[in-house]
Amino acid sequence: MSVSFKVGILDSALAFNLTRYLEKEEDYVPWETAILHMEVLDVLMQEKSSIVFVSICKKFDEACCYNLGWTDEGDHLKKKLRSALLRVLVRFGDEETITKAKLTFQNWMHHNVRVAPNLRNVVYSSGVKFGGSEEWQFCWKQYQETQVPSEKRLLLTALGYTEDMWRLSQYLNYSLDRDKVRPQDTALVIGVAARNTIGRLLTWRFVRMNWPFFVEMYELYFNLSL
Repeated sequence: MSVSFKVGILDSALAFNLTRYLEKEEDYVPWETAILHMEVLDVLMQEKSSIVFVSICKKFDEACCYNLGWTDEGDHLKKKLRSALLRVLVRFGDEETITKAKLTFQNWMHHNVRVAPNLRNVVYSSGVKFGGSEEWQFCWKQYQETQVPSEKRLLLTALGYTEDMWRLSQYLNYSLDRDKVRPQDTALVIGVAARNTIGRLLTWRFVRMNWPFFVEMYELYFNLSL
């Protein structure tokens, strides 16, 4: 279905009708596939937002997500499903999910309440996206201090969700400083910034301006790996 929809063989209304069954779907793999296509369509339509499209996506996700709740329990795939659904609900502006994510972030920042591992992605990114300078600086400090690679990656990714243009520019510039961001994570920073709605043009200009630096850096690492 996804291939047929992409090349225009299937009408978009028919494609969405086929996804109605998702309201009762409880397995991770079909949901992750659906979410991937929802996010692709959202990016394509961001220049001309569609209230109907967002409402459809939220309706599908809410039906399943509210049954799962916020408690990080269940088997591995159930935990991944919960994380994926919460992520997309935040993306499409579900107020209840955003409020809960922000509250969880604040409890972590001010009261050192540990965030469950499978919820950190949505909590960290929401805290930065809907927060301000204090939240961004807190995540940056955590990034600098942690020695856990997976945690570093989560925090570095979350920092790129800021909706402050100056912060996002600073984030990109940090990726050129080897004392701040590891060279192997520079591509991650650029990718996250480019997916940020306010960061597309900024990232494009940043890459163009620093292209000789990137060529030299990756040429060096490629030669070292030989």
